[in-house]
Amino acid sequence: MGAHLAQPIRRILSQIIIAFIGVPVGRVAGLVGGWFDFTLMRPGREFLSSIPMLFFYILLLNRAGRGYQNISAGPGAGPVWIGIARLVRARC
Repeated sequence: MGAHLAQPIRRILSQIIIAFIGVPVGRVAGLVGGWFDFTLMRPGREFLSSIPMLFFYILLLNRAGRGYQNISAGPGAGPVWIGIARLVRARC
């Protein structure tokens, strides 16, 4: 019974991690603009977006080791926050 409750909680926590990274990055990039925006958003847009997600998760699990916590932490640590940052930046 506990595993059925843990999975949705881990999904929610990974989305919260993504939001805590993406929203401030996008907000600062949108408000400051200029060279700061270019410097902050370019690595995410070009470098991190070019890494396939599955490959990134395999590398992450290889470095972090086995375990259910590492599997569920993958989306929060991955380059998924870039999409949120780009949306917030566009709204500023």
